[in-house]
Amino acid sequence: MFTCPVGFSTAETTGTIQGVVCTIGGIISSAVPIVMTLALLFFFWGLAKYILAAGNEGSKAEGKNIMIWGVVALFVMVSVWELTALIKNSFGIPAGTVPSSQGLLPRN
Repeated sequence: MFTCPVGFSTAETTGTIQGVVCTIGGIISSAVPIVMTLALLFFFWGLAKYILAAGNEGSKAEGKNIMIWGVVALFVMVSVWELTALIKNSFGIPAGTVPSSQGLLPRN
């Protein structure tokens, strides 16, 4: 499970922007491996459909189309993942940090 950055307890972040970011980050961190697995299974499903449709050109084309979209989905997900890591490393943002909301909103 996703943990908030060091120095933040669950009680401190509940109902705050940091708490919301921690929660959303946890959901995304949990969902990424599942979605990547589904894209890989989608590719293998298209591969099986392509192989099993030896004589039927329509089914072969459909299997080929499924394989292409599976590879495209995997490529996009890995590219975004690596682009995010590159941006974080470029700006020196440590892993697992939550942006601070101090100074963004005026105080009375």
